Amino acid sequence: MSAFLFAPSVARALHPALPCDVDLPTECQITTLHNMGAGGMFSVPKNLHLVGSGHIKTDPGSTLEIDITGDLVMDDGTKITGNAITASGVAATVVITATSDVVLKGSGASGALISMNQTASSCSGGKGGTVDILSTEGDIKVENGAKITVDAKCPGGEIYMKAPKGIVAVDGLVSSESKLTGTGGTQRPGGGPVTIIAGCDLTVGTTGIVRSKGRDPGADLVHLEGGCEIEIFGRVESTGPGHTIPDNPVNHCNGLNRPDKPSNSTACVEIWSGGTLTINAFDVNNGQVNADTAQSGGNEIAWIDIFAKGNIKIIGDTTGIVYAVHANQSHVTNSNGGIVTVKSTDGSVTTSGLAVQANATKGGSHGGKITIHAGGVGAPDGNVDFGASSIQALGASTGTSPKGGSIEGVSFTGALLGTVGGQLNAGGGGVPANGTVTLESCVGTAYNGTVTPVLTLNPDNCAGAVSLPAYVVLPTCSCGGPPPPNGNCPVCELDAGGQPIEVIVDQDTTVDLNPDIPVCLGDADLCAFFTYYKSELTAADTWKAIFDLGGKKLVVMAGVTIKTAQVPPAGSERAAPGIEIRTTCEIVIEWGAVILVESYNDKTGDVVIHADGKITIDGEITNRVTGTLGVPGNITISSCCGDVTTGPMSLIQNIGIDRGGGDITIASCCGGDVVLNGLVLARAKAHSTGAPKPDIYIAAFGGDVVVNANTAEPFFDEYNPFGTKYDIFPGVLSFVTHSDKPGRVSIQALGNVEVYGHGDDTTPPVRKSFAGVAAGTGTSNPRGGVVDVRAGGDVIGTDRAFESSGNDNAIGGIKLWAGGDVNLARLGVNNSFGPVVDSAGSKKGGPNEIRAFQGGITIAPNTLIDASAPVPGVNLLTSCAGVTNNGTTNPADANGADDVGICGQTSPAFLFADCKALGVN
Repeated sequence: MSAFLFAPSVARALHPALPCDVDLPTECQITTLHNMGAGGMFSVPKNLHLVGSGHIKTDPGSTLEIDITGDLVMDDGTKITGNAITASGVAATVVITATSDVVLKGSGASGALISMNQTASSCSGGKGGTVDILSTEGDIKVENGAKITVDAKCPGGEIYMKAPKGIVAVDGLVSSESKLTGTGGTQRPGGGPVTIIAGCDLTVGTTGIVRSKGRDPGADLVHLEGGCEIEIFGRVESTGPGHTIPDNPVNHCNGLNRPDKPSNSTACVEIWSGGTLTINAFDVNNGQVNADTAQSGGNEIAWIDIFAKGNIKIIGDTTGIVYAVHANQSHVTNSNGGIVTVKSTDGSVTTSGLAVQANATKGGSHGGKITIHAGGVGAPDGNVDFGASSIQALGASTGTSPKGGSIEGVSFTGALLGTVGGQLNAGGGGVPANGTVTLESCVGTAYNGTVTPVLTLNPDNCAGAVSLPAYVVLPTCSCGGPPPPNGNCPVCELDAGGQPIEVIVDQDTTVDLNPDIPVCLGDADLCAFFTYYKSELTAADTWKAIFDLGGKKLVVMAGVTIKTAQVPPAGSERAAPGIEIRTTCEIVIEWGAVILVESYNDKTGDVVIHADGKITIDGEITNRVTGTLGVPGNITISSCCGDVTTGPMSLIQNIGIDRGGGDITIASCCGGDVVLNGLVLARAKAHSTGAPKPDIYIAAFGGDVVVNANTAEPFFDEYNPFGTKYDIFPGVLSFVTHSDKPGRVSIQALGNVEVYGHGDDTTPPVRKSFAGVAAGTGTSNPRGGVVDVRAGGDVIGTDRAFESSGNDNAIGGIKLWAGGDVNLARLGVNNSFGPVVDSAGSKKGGPNEIRAFQGGITIAPNTLIDASAPVPGVNLLTSCAGVTNNGTTNPADANGADDVGICGQTSPAFLFADCKALGVN
């Protein structure tokens, strides 16, 4: 997953058990001081829980290794220490390996402590120790008030925190700080390296601090790495005066460790994300990446690297003087601003507020170097958007040879934008300023902020791509979905004949959560698995009925309804708790069967259907609010490694009213297909201020998505929800009826996305209808929504397949991106219906963006790609192998030069890294 320079903890042999104060069946409790003396290797074959005055202590200079089969939980006030108290003392090394979670609890004012400090008031050869924490299957959490420290009067120690399959959340303190001063011919380091790696998400909360900090010899490398998402709401820093270069040993900011960096680097931070990356300092957030140096005594240099596969957002505050990302030297003369590099390989970069700063403004100083690149495909996915943010690389204007810094912004395939009020300031060097600001993009640069000195605007250029140093391997998200198929998925309980044991539901079932002890009324076979979540502290829409069948197959027979009773049972406002059904086997919902969550003038809970094996839905799943108040919860249907298949009479619908709609998510998380033969409908009035819109997300992370909407007759004929009649065909439809703000439909597949559309109703009267995959509104001035389709294989659309439905579709549009080919055709003999790809409007057309990354685009005879309107939209066709157009594009392709030979990227950037990114657990 990572190419980071520090080796992970190695596996160790079995060793003696750690003695427990309280030995319970599931955990070993430490409640008193355990002095482990010279350390050693110990095992705990269950959870390890430090409670009360629990304290594990090891001698300075020793190594203590603890292997835990389960969790490590340290309560507020408990400790693991190995401190050195002499000037020559070296603090201990502690290596903790847990198979599950590691949690250091805190109350804010205090918390659990892991301390390998050198606490002497002077230094004579001593050093801070090492803390190495590995959670092989779980998470690592450091709560507010909890601390992990390897601080020292001599050089600071080293910290490693790794959760290769989980998250890391730091709300407390993680610190390697050195108070070593003085310079000499043989220079020891200052602050030590800090490494935090999460296979899933990595978060530094608003109270969190991750730091390497030193004095004269500076700090060391702070490396943060998250496979899926990194969010910085607190402080991450490598900082200190750093005016002498350590050589005994060297730090990790240059040389063999980081050969592309200046040899005199004395502070450095690098943040690598396999997904998105956000640094947020706005309002109550404290997000800050700090590599300030040269606070006194002279100067060397510092650097910050911020790299991600996905979108990068740097959100600075709008008041004060502290920038979200800064590498300044503003206290001594003849200094150098730092080097700040921000790059997204497959996404966009967005900045706001006080965003990025690399200043050096005392006499004779040189401004720093700021580089911001985005490599996502097209606009807006690959934009660099500076908004109204402030970005500075100021140098001095006085002294000997002052010089302004440099700011470079490049969007390789998108646009580069900035609004009035923003600034790109590389001033300095006297009059005129001699810094540089250079901007470049592929599809247009429109920066309207203030630029100092004069802007160098390069011509549009779509060649090239984001490049990273050779040693950087951005991680892959390793969480969020069930494990991939391995011969053990699904896991079904089998009968004597080797067939799955079935739970057959043949009676209506109602779960009533109104009583103090909720009841399940109806089918005894299903109710045998009933549990619930209910809290008097939360609203009834957060409650839910839970049916976990273990390894048994669920079959809901025709004519059966499973529902929750409204809470309260009478009155003008009645909420509906949610329903959650899970099994490691399979689920079948027969035609005529219904799973229903329905409220009146109040909210509903979520409907969650999950199986590790295949899911077959021939019946109905409905989440609905009636009346005028309340918002429905979501519907989530997911399989670990099987197909999700809906029949031609199936209905999956989420129905909201004035206050807004809920979402529908359908996913096969690993190896299966999603095949939709019925109707998936997310509908809401959604005209209240701020009302959520009904979105639909469909994903097959290891297979294909197929939408079969090619029926002669509508699914709902003369559909009349609020006075206007429609023909609603099978397919996927997000429909907002009383607001001009639409929802969206997002579809992705590792394999193909195939949408087989329909024609008009063959039986009069013919009403307005929608394409097989569509998003739109139904007001007097309707606007089309976004239809975003991305496939690792091919995208296939026939007949009336894709639609952004409205009069004004400028904010909507259709995106069809394929790693292979895009094939579009009108196959039916009925030529009275609309285009295959349709974002046309009576006022404004939308954008239709069609791209084949490694294949070609084929538009068959009689096939229309339409973005026409009095204010026409844009058709943009881009491919590797070429465009064969035997149909019509209206208007014509906006850029014929990229119809062939654009082969640099092998596949589209996917919308979701995994099922976790879709909210599927």
